[in-house]
Amino acid sequence: MADTATRAELATGNHLVWAARLAPDGHDLLLYRPADQDRSRAWLTKQASEGYQEVALQPSEMTMLRRFVALAPRLSHSPAEGLDDAVLEAHWDAECNRWRLQVNRDQMDSIARTFYLERFTGMTTASNRFARKYGVMHRRPRAAR
Repeated sequence: MADTATRAELATGNHLVWAARLAPDGHDLLLYRPADQDRSRAWLTKQASEGYQEVALQPSEMTMLRRFVALAPRLSHSPAEGLDDAVLEAHWDAECNRWRLQVNRDQMDSIARTFYLERFTGMTTASNRFARKYGVMHRRPRAAR
């Protein structure tokens, strides 16, 4: 905290009640907090758009989706454009214990593909719940005869 002499020097005609020197964490916080507000603005913009739908995912489903997005560069079928942003913009809703995302139709299909891939590990619950709740299920393409 600044002493009286430093506050007087900084005041330049105005009376300063207090002044503080920011630690490195304080500088990081000045960058971090507005970035969170930018995500909120993006959320509201998508919420008002007809092309987007809100999806509520259980914590385990969000973990699967984050893994899928992280693997994007190595996958033969990449996630839909913007799905990584939707994952970053997701809000935690403690009341219903769900992550809320705003996604478009292509991103919904990518989420369904995520849960389709999980089926091969023996986890069918997410795929079935997503299909039941949102009417979207990824189907394996049929091979040409």
